[in-house]
Amino acid sequence: MSNSHNLRRMATRIAVSYRDPRTLRPYPGNARVHPKNQIRKLAGNIESFGFLVPLLIDRDSTVIAGHARLEAALRLELPEVPVVQIEHLKPAEVRALRLADNRLAEESSWNPELLRIEFEQLMIEPGEVDVSLTGFEMAEIDRLMIVSTD
Repeated sequence: MSNSHNLRRMATRIAVSYRDPRTLRPYPGNARVHPKNQIRKLAGNIESFGFLVPLLIDRDSTVIAGHARLEAALRLELPEVPVVQIEHLKPAEVRALRLADNRLAEESSWNPELLRIEFEQLMIEPGEVDVSLTGFEMAEIDRLMIVSTD
């Protein structure tokens, strides 16, 4: 693949459209497992902040990335969700993207001190935001705050 082709691909423009989530198909070979608790948390997040991260779908309306968000949208009975339809990738590239989308996020870690500061800021205004919307369990937040203040 030429360097100019790679640069064009990196600068691929995307267009967000909106689709009825019931018309989208989960990929039957999706290797990522989404527990009910995660779907419940995502649904709460979407209720509070909106559906802000589009699903990636292929030309056949099969989900490439966003299976858990799709499940949350169906649970909430949303009439539409944002999607980006990916048409420029070959089938093998779609398969690789589907895996990479989940795996690459696992490569990061948290900076505990900055995380503690973020929670402290969230807690300054009690009732402003439910900290459980962050996806962290209260026990995790409590441990973080105790460890950081010792």
